[in-house]
Amino acid sequence: MKRTGLLALAATTLVAGPMLAPAQPVHAQIPAFLPSKDSVPAGDPMDIDGDWRVDTIGKVIRIDRGRAYAVDGWIHALVLSVRPNMVTIRNIQRVSDGVYVGDDLPLMGRVTMRVVSPDRIEASVPGLFGATRYNLIRVTGAGNPKVDGPPMFVGTPRTDSPSQAGNIGQGDLPQPAFASLSQAFGEPRPVTETFQGCAIPKSARRNLLAKAPDEEPQEPRDRMTNRQFAPVADDSNDKTTPDAGDLCWTRLDGVWVENRDAVFDTARNDGRQWDVQNSPLAGLLHGNYTTPETLFIAPGDSENELWVMSGTNELRFTRFLSEDHKTIADLIGQTGVSKIYRAEGRSVFGGELTIDYTAGDQLRIRFGRRHFLRPPTAKDNDLSMDDVFVIQYQTDNFAANLKGYNVLTQDPFLLMNNDMGEIFARRDRDEYRIQEKYAVPFGFSLKNELLQGNVFRSTIVSSEREMQEATSSSFGVNATISASGAVNSFLAFVPGTGQIADTGYSVGYSSTRSAMQTMRQNQSVAQVVGYSRAKSYAILVDHAQTRLSADFLTAVGDAQIEGGYRELIDRFGTHYAYAVTYGASAKMTRDITNEAFSETLSETEGDRLEGEARLLGSSIGGFTEGMRTGVNGSGRSIGNEGGRFVAVGGNGSWDSSGYSRGDRVAPILLDLRPLDELLNPINFPDQPDVYTRVRAELGQAINRYLASQARPLSNDRLISRVTYTAPPPEPEPEPGPQIEEWHVYVPQINCRKVGVGTTNEVVGTIRITSAGGTPNGFAQSKELRTDCERGGNGAKKNYSYRASDNEPGLMILRGTRDQIRRYQLKFNFSWKYRGVTNGKNRTSSRTLASTPMQGGGLEIDKSHTTTWTVSPKRRPEVKLKLRVKRIK
Repeated sequence: MKRTGLLALAATTLVAGPMLAPAQPVHAQIPAFLPSKDSVPAGDPMDIDGDWRVDTIGKVIRIDRGRAYAVDGWIHALVLSVRPNMVTIRNIQRVSDGVYVGDDLPLMGRVTMRVVSPDRIEASVPGLFGATRYNLIRVTGAGNPKVDGPPMFVGTPRTDSPSQAGNIGQGDLPQPAFASLSQAFGEPRPVTETFQGCAIPKSARRNLLAKAPDEEPQEPRDRMTNRQFAPVADDSNDKTTPDAGDLCWTRLDGVWVENRDAVFDTARNDGRQWDVQNSPLAGLLHGNYTTPETLFIAPGDSENELWVMSGTNELRFTRFLSEDHKTIADLIGQTGVSKIYRAEGRSVFGGELTIDYTAGDQLRIRFGRRHFLRPPTAKDNDLSMDDVFVIQYQTDNFAANLKGYNVLTQDPFLLMNNDMGEIFARRDRDEYRIQEKYAVPFGFSLKNELLQGNVFRSTIVSSEREMQEATSSSFGVNATISASGAVNSFLAFVPGTGQIADTGYSVGYSSTRSAMQTMRQNQSVAQVVGYSRAKSYAILVDHAQTRLSADFLTAVGDAQIEGGYRELIDRFGTHYAYAVTYGASAKMTRDITNEAFSETLSETEGDRLEGEARLLGSSIGGFTEGMRTGVNGSGRSIGNEGGRFVAVGGNGSWDSSGYSRGDRVAPILLDLRPLDELLNPINFPDQPDVYTRVRAELGQAINRYLASQARPLSNDRLISRVTYTAPPPEPEPEPGPQIEEWHVYVPQINCRKVGVGTTNEVVGTIRITSAGGTPNGFAQSKELRTDCERGGNGAKKNYSYRASDNEPGLMILRGTRDQIRRYQLKFNFSWKYRGVTNGKNRTSSRTLASTPMQGGGLEIDKSHTTTWTVSPKRRPEVKLKLRVKRIK
């Protein structure tokens, strides 16, 4: 076998399985085509040098100055023997703090190794069927025990004191990565407040153009006819509109909101694992919403200078400069006039910022096709929340929007079981507005939802990873899309901090482990999972108008001074809820026991895929039948297949559409976002240290917390451990009489003229019958036709037949030799001559009783032909070939 062939085999074996694992083959192995450590030059010493155990195979490798080689030997890809001192990873290079890359030779790919703790490295190698992941666990006492974790920032000097296990202590912090805060985060631009904007008076343009302060205002006139309107009330007395002399509406600093609504994110509707892809039912799997961008602008030294950053997704400002010397006042009331700023350096929004005045009487910021306006002004509400009229509009269980969530410990289904603190402040009684017939506090918005239905996972759940995928989608995809599951893309702007360990497996970790432990205790090997959900509405965070709770602000302040990020995480969790979907939900499950799957394997003769499909189908059928017959309660059995359900919200009843919504709603789906996202300039306008250094350190602390508390979930399927032993084969039956098959047919008709004559054709119908055998039979009639020619053998016509019992002209006989021998064959031919004048109708018959078929038989595919002359004397000679042929 060539080297390339072996490597291809190795790669195929690896990607076909869930993880690299040692094999136990029974045949001799071939040495792997790997270089020895002596043939790979060593580089400079590295912090990760030392002995490490590969968790997926339990074998030790040694990282030594840019290369890693085997200390223990193992069998790779079933046939290749990796021997001690063979190099498994070479060209190891440090690309940033705690991140290394190299060439993984057995896996034939580029490996990324991230140091998540002094004793653990997470490695990932991309492949055709997804990434192959494994962990390196430092062997006790080997190599350099000090490995820096993710980089932190100036202001938290490293000490030599060790941290407690699982705690984020200063002993874990590496040396500062930057010489100054401005180098890491740019120039700080503190402002006293987050300015929300103010309404532009209708008289603003007129007052700006007034020649004298005491000039009488002009009466309003129609623009087209110049007709004077009757006097009307001046809107300047509106308490939400500033006095025309107050030019607050020309300010650009503060918060701006992208001019698009937050809508349900259908781009996330990947329902392949639930067999609902491209279906509206995919919307039942998650509660993700789009996020309109926010801008935060700090003023410059003049109107020609702005400092701009994302309100939630950046750590540093970008400076924008304008050279057109227009003032913002010049734009008021003048549609089609704009002021242009250009970025000084890199900006995520683009290099050009345009400000103009719209026909809707609003100032607008444009980045290309993205438009930003001031957030709507929150007007005073004259309805108090304790008003009898408003009570009927209050929302149930709104605390779910206020609290933080720990994705490690939070039950993905029972979202009300959450002891985390409230991150967002509870609003005063008059800080509510009626929206979609609900009383919604300022800082939040409500979206109606009416989707209802049932979804079932299209495969059986049998491993930890499958259990996580089946249960944790209720947290939303934004909880895991980032590199860490806790820190999102804003870190890409700070050198070296975007490379953070992959801890996405931490989402729903505790509940996943608990569910699998329960399955093992119940001697179950798999579970069928389904959900019946009815959405009522979703409540979303409005970042431009959020207000953080006093407790959360205090915790952030303590962390800023003391570095107590773990205390903040313990109290408020790792994420906040950007959106909470309320409604009713029932989780349906059926546990598959070892005995049940063994019985199914017996029915499918060991076909595991067919066995799982049968159990899945019967379980879903049982759930559906249970819904049809009616079920009541919030938790009990459902269907006739041993299924169970537990429900939240709703009225405790089922119908053909699933679990009923009812009047009482509960949180059923979340769109979780990283907690550090709230440490932004909108919430902390005067504290740039909070929305830069503290935010970055909190994000990394969350990441390290997740990495230290969870381990990669297993892909080992419990159901694969169920063995199947095929029953002994049944004894061969005693051989009985051999069954023969014979075909009887007319393959040819021939006509030869004996004189000149006027006959030129013969045509007729043949019919074959049999008698004497069991059963008797006949062949359908078949027309035979041929020309009549003079001289030689005349003219002939050949006929072919399909092997079908209904083929016209073909008789098929089956039976033992004794049965076949008893058949008598009779051929009836109704025919006539044709020419200048047609001849009379004639009938000829012939019986065959002494062919080899009726005698000793023939070998298979052998035949016997009898020539039958049917014509009278002195007329054209007509002959038929009568054939019997043995087929089997």
